[in-house]
Amino acid sequence: MHIGIVGAGLAGVAAAEVAAKRGSNVVLFSAEAALPYFRPRIVEVAAGNTPEEAITVHPRAWFDERGIELRLASPVESVDVSSDGFQVRAGTSIERVDRLILATGAGPFTPPLYATPRARLSPLWTLAHARHIASKLTPGSRLCVIGGGILGIELALAAAQRGDIRVTIVEMAPRLMGAQLCEPVASTLEAVLERRGIDVRTNASIASFEDRPDALALCLTDSSAIAADQVVYSLGARPSMALARTIGVATGRGIQVNASLETSIPGIFACGDVAEFAGITRSIALEAVKQGRVAGENAAGGAVTYQSASVPLSYRQPGFEILAIGPAHPEGAEIRDIPVEAGICTLVLQDGKIVGVQAIDARDAFRQFEKRIGETF
Repeated sequence: MHIGIVGAGLAGVAAAEVAAKRGSNVVLFSAEAALPYFRPRIVEVAAGNTPEEAITVHPRAWFDERGIELRLASPVESVDVSSDGFQVRAGTSIERVDRLILATGAGPFTPPLYATPRARLSPLWTLAHARHIASKLTPGSRLCVIGGGILGIELALAAAQRGDIRVTIVEMAPRLMGAQLCEPVASTLEAVLERRGIDVRTNASIASFEDRPDALALCLTDSSAIAADQVVYSLGARPSMALARTIGVATGRGIQVNASLETSIPGIFACGDVAEFAGITRSIALEAVKQGRVAGENAAGGAVTYQSASVPLSYRQPGFEILAIGPAHPEGAEIRDIPVEAGICTLVLQDGKIVGVQAIDARDAFRQFEKRIGETF
């Protein structure tokens, strides 16, 4: 079996490993020139706290030893579907494969206001982005992070940890991490960030950007402005489906797959951030690896099924931890505080049952109630 995999993120690498182990010939196409890396760790590189080589998934020799042909800087431009397989075109190279796995991942959401190229404005999604940001964060720099989700908070904390960067977070919503945290926990998080020297601005909407000789100014709708040496926006992600649409597989929120992670075209599978299973796309590293293994197994002739599971959000650095599972604060839900010695832990209750748990610096309490999801409290 000759298998082509498009995308060398965590899902693509996991699929390649499993398919190769089953004896398939595997070609792994990566649009990036760098060796596959742990995308969640690019925050550390962007902040200048970690060298690039420290976040590499595997050295080149690892792929060679397993017979995986890794093609870097080879974005796949088109795929032709025929009765006897698929023709994959990447530049001047054309590869015929029996099975195809789409692991094209996702990309940063960029509203029109952010689309004009500016040297001081960048998303943080690839290693190239991280390199650019790190080059701008010299001692004394002012960093502004737009977006109070987990990625934005991770970057703000990593930059503040250096001690020589002034950091501001700008969030349009009334609270940070609104998709994961209710108001009491979000308020605790905001207080933790401010104690670490991070200026947090919630309910702050950006009207425009103004290029100045020595800074980029964020002009807010309340007529105030924030000047920064580097601005990083983290406003969510969208599955990368351009290739999938040209091939003709069924798409919705992502590439639609069944329990085998096979698409609407037999022989083509999808996994990772780009895959939509049971109407849901998942941007979670552990789920990407899990899906990659299932797709790789089935593309190589196996017969395993994927089962989605609720995975808790977990972010930890010395002296600080955020944990959350379930909805933040659904309509009609009750928020109940749990007494803890330090930090905060809350339960999200619906009809008297535990549907979510959130905690900051209260791991034991979180683990205790995480096991009771679905129980009556």
